[in-house]
Amino acid sequence: MMRKTKKSGLYFLVFAILVTLLESSFGSMKAHAALIGNVEMAGDAAFNSDSIADSSAQQPRWLSYPGSRLSLNANMGDSSTPPGALDGELAAHLGGWFKSSTFKWPSVVNTRLVATGTNGNPAGTVQSTWYPYKIDFNATYSGLVNQSLSGYDFFVDDNGTFVRYLQNNSGVPNDVLVRGTITGSGGAQWDGTNRVLLVSEANYYYAVHFVGLTADTTPVALNEVPVLGASTWSFRKHFNSGGRMAVSIGVASSSEGSTVAISRAKDVFALKVTDRLTAAKAYMDTQLRKAPLPSVWGFSTVNPYGVTAQQHRDSYYKAWTFYLQNYMKALPENAASFPYPQMMTGKPSLWNFGEPRNPGSAQWESLFGYQFLSYMMPAEAWNAYLGLMSLVDSNGALAGESLPTRKAQTAWMLYKNTNDLNKLQTVYPNLKRHLDWAEDHPYWFMEGVNTPPTSRDLDFVASWLFDVDFAIKIANELGISADIAMWQAKKQSMIANMEAWFFAEPQQIYQYYDTITGPVSLGGDYIKISALAVNGLSSNPLSKLKDYFISIHNPSGQMSGFGAMKYPNASLTIYGLLNYSGHKQAKEFIEANLRDAIRAPDFAEMLLPGSSNNPTVGGVRPSLFMASAVIEFTWLLNGVRIDSGSATNFAFNSSAFSMPNVPNVMPTVEDFKNVEDWTERVNSGMYAINGAGTIFNYSANNLNYGYGAKQVTYDVDAFSQMTIKVDKVQGGWALKVNDGGVDIDLQTSTSQVGEFTYDLKAITGWSGTKTFKVKLFAVNGWVKADTIHAIPATVLEDFNNVSDWTNPFNASISTTSGVATVFAAVGPYGSVRKNVTVNLTDSPFLQITVPQASTGTQWALKVNKGSGDINVQTDTSQTGTFTYDLRAITGWGGKQTFDILLYVVGPTGSSFKVDLLSSPAYTLEDFSNVSDWPIRNNAIASSSNGLTTLSAVSGPNGNMIRAVEYDLNRYPILIVQVPTLTNGAKWALKVNDGTGDKVIQADTLETGTFRYNIPALTGWSSEKKFDIVLFEIGGAGTSMVVDEMRISNAL
Repeated sequence: MMRKTKKSGLYFLVFAILVTLLESSFGSMKAHAALIGNVEMAGDAAFNSDSIADSSAQQPRWLSYPGSRLSLNANMGDSSTPPGALDGELAAHLGGWFKSSTFKWPSVVNTRLVATGTNGNPAGTVQSTWYPYKIDFNATYSGLVNQSLSGYDFFVDDNGTFVRYLQNNSGVPNDVLVRGTITGSGGAQWDGTNRVLLVSEANYYYAVHFVGLTADTTPVALNEVPVLGASTWSFRKHFNSGGRMAVSIGVASSSEGSTVAISRAKDVFALKVTDRLTAAKAYMDTQLRKAPLPSVWGFSTVNPYGVTAQQHRDSYYKAWTFYLQNYMKALPENAASFPYPQMMTGKPSLWNFGEPRNPGSAQWESLFGYQFLSYMMPAEAWNAYLGLMSLVDSNGALAGESLPTRKAQTAWMLYKNTNDLNKLQTVYPNLKRHLDWAEDHPYWFMEGVNTPPTSRDLDFVASWLFDVDFAIKIANELGISADIAMWQAKKQSMIANMEAWFFAEPQQIYQYYDTITGPVSLGGDYIKISALAVNGLSSNPLSKLKDYFISIHNPSGQMSGFGAMKYPNASLTIYGLLNYSGHKQAKEFIEANLRDAIRAPDFAEMLLPGSSNNPTVGGVRPSLFMASAVIEFTWLLNGVRIDSGSATNFAFNSSAFSMPNVPNVMPTVEDFKNVEDWTERVNSGMYAINGAGTIFNYSANNLNYGYGAKQVTYDVDAFSQMTIKVDKVQGGWALKVNDGGVDIDLQTSTSQVGEFTYDLKAITGWSGTKTFKVKLFAVNGWVKADTIHAIPATVLEDFNNVSDWTNPFNASISTTSGVATVFAAVGPYGSVRKNVTVNLTDSPFLQITVPQASTGTQWALKVNKGSGDINVQTDTSQTGTFTYDLRAITGWGGKQTFDILLYVVGPTGSSFKVDLLSSPAYTLEDFSNVSDWPIRNNAIASSSNGLTTLSAVSGPNGNMIRAVEYDLNRYPILIVQVPTLTNGAKWALKVNDGTGDKVIQADTLETGTFRYNIPALTGWSSEKKFDIVLFEIGGAGTSMVVDEMRISNAL
């Protein structure tokens, strides 16, 4: 039995000294007393770790002790798959590092509450709560009425000593059954003298020790001994009426020896378990109090999707906890080979693809680890960084996975946070050598992967260019003027290369390039946009990057609309947005990505879009990347920037990227790929699946309807019609619009399905560019819609109602079933007229259908805008459908208001029928100006009198390209006019949606007007964004002239 001792004053003195030592065991905090922006850099002296306790389904599972080699619930599979929630076995998985290798101890301790003498079953229900210093749990068991098992796991110190406290909450006899896996190749043995179970392997020992506990958790010795099997052990403790016990695991490297492991397992119980826990909490509280304290929590510009200010604060301090627990002190067994502390990529992930002597530290994630750790533990951060850089070889390379460099930035930040010039001088030679090497190797590779040396990756190039600015600062600080000039010259050379490699294509930005074969692939949008951070970009790449960002950015979407969020790329993107006067978009981008990082299930390498508007994660998990994002993005929202190398005050201003030059496209009000921007929802729910949106009204409310609303802005003169396609409905639906006053009905409640078109301009009386809300209602049920489009008024008159045909002259008009009849009241002619407004630049054609004329009757069509009639169709008795180029006939352009006149020609009683007046085509390009058509492959273009000439400077495939986007179902026909070819030139037409060119018109010598059915030729349908590419084929001196390019609903 363990000897009980009376607690004297000496005991409390020892405990106080222990807590003090734990609090001060790491380097002192650099004074950051200043308030910068809204962040108190000295931290929060009253912070309490319990304030961020997490019992949610997404609570962290990881736990470590700063400096320790061990992590609780480390990944037992690969580095991207952490353990799930605490299971019914209450399994504790330990993993970590010995020498330069990982170890995994799955189910090193399992626990059950069982009926006396039985093995029982796993817990039926398990609840757990994560704290920065422990994980609580409570388990209940089927068949064990009014009996439960509770407890907590925690680490005692940076040696990785682990304790599981168990409390049997029962009033009847039963057993606590503790079991574990024997992981060491040397097996396990019971040491009766020390009363520990000793497990050994070539690299390590660990000792398992069992004690009983009094009510105040004073340890008492136990007589029970474990039962050993070939690969498992079990320990049974019987309780008559509840009680307490604890299990410890002491760990030591083989160089430290088994006696150290045994003493660590036993010595932990020299104090009460609660005292040990109190000391662990005190240490974490002390460290987390150093974390700079923001005062602004939450979001002001994006939909938070339920993220509260409290959740934001909790995530911020979890990120700092993760940072602290990713720190690992120098391992004693590595004293000769690598005597440095480490900042792990993600200690619980057990990622190990770094330099072989330091495999747990990545050349990317760990750099940010050093940067942020320097705000809390500056000496340790410097030493860990020096350790990484000590591994740079004579050629400048770092073995292991080669990743984009941020090493000069890290050195500068460490220097600015410590003013340690000696360390900066010490690291500079290796840093310089490595940046030289990285300049020549701007691509990813690692051992066993054959990446061609001609490869180029924009991710690496942009990061190198950002990093070299800090190399210039360092050289300046060290007074090495020759190096300043050298780095500046290298930077200019790399910028020129970057523009040639990745930005030469007019309509594309490439991520991957080969110096022999040229562009390789487009790559990731979230990676390419990070090139915005490069200072000194010329106008072409800068303009393309700005337009590229705007084309993707959607603050209501996951990750702001981008395909992923990875912290180093996102941080560079933000710096570029701020530096190039895109503050509005920067704040939206920051908030959207921070919001989604908080909503994500874990700190991971990258954020990815998930289903039902719930982001998910990918890559290494857990990882420092997302924790870094939470910290820096929070600082940015609190007015603190660190991209200069120091924490500096700033404020967002009103600057914003302007919308890029866009083609003539028709606004898609909603394609229902997602409904995140339907931000106003009243008594309703809304979701989108496979391009269809469903809105339903909540039945729990007294209202029998609900609605969702989104805001849109566009020119209602140019796009006066609104269409909606409704697929299914239960109950009813309605559609309304609102510009700030009362709702205006487009569609009153109906149960009909199909496609519906409304004359928005006529119904509302609006004109010009208008900002308004579209409100979709579900009435007593739900409605499923496919698309809502804004379109030009293709139908000028459907003749369902002819009351707006006014000022008749010797004629009258009536209608039956949508077909009008124009009668001559008095011969020899008469007319009726209607006033219309049409943008003749966009919609130059007028089409009329005349199905019938009475015997001896002729008809005519004229227009008049106040200066006399202009003949569109002279007197004729022909019937059918007739199309006229109204713009060419009249000479009018742009938005015009005029009368359409229908003439009936013949004696009294003559008549003709008219079915439809429409504008069947829409002009994509009138070729009066092609400045927004990039010209490629040694060609030039000039425009004059509404015609563009594309000429070859040298052959043979000069071309011009433009992006368009419209509904191919509504406008399937593309019309191109090529009136002239010179000197034997040919021409061709292709389209490309990013998957490769599709030939629409093969090389041809023909001229004239050409019509193509794009869906039939491509297989595309619905709303589509793609490039149109016009080729001029011939040698120098050849050319083609192009006149119009239109889209139409009919050949």
